[in-house]
Amino acid sequence: MLGLSFAEFSVILIVALVMLGPEDIPKVARQIIRFMKSLRAVGDELRAAMREITEDEAFSEVKRELQQERRFLMDESGRLQEIYDMSDFLSEEEMRSYEHEMIPITHSEQDSGKK
Repeated sequence: MLGLSFAEFSVILIVALVMLGPEDIPKVARQIIRFMKSLRAVGDELRAAMREITEDEAFSEVKRELQQERRFLMDESGRLQEIYDMSDFLSEEEMRSYEHEMIPITHSEQDSGKK
């Protein structure tokens, strides 16, 4: 129970008995149990909501598209760097304005960097 050994649980029980008195321990125990149940219910609701979101078809489609678009390029130190096709995000005019800053990647380099 809660990862407590019998000795630890006994010490906690004795301290509670001394601090609260024998008449208040059942009331406090009921309050703690009620609180634990409400925490468990909130956790269950949160898990169900997250499961519903991740199982949603629109979420799955967006995830699939992102995985298809993501590419990797290895830098000089051997670490994988994620790269994206900027034409998906910028207009042609914006692409031309950044052209001098772009590093061209041939298809063979792209294919060898894929996972």
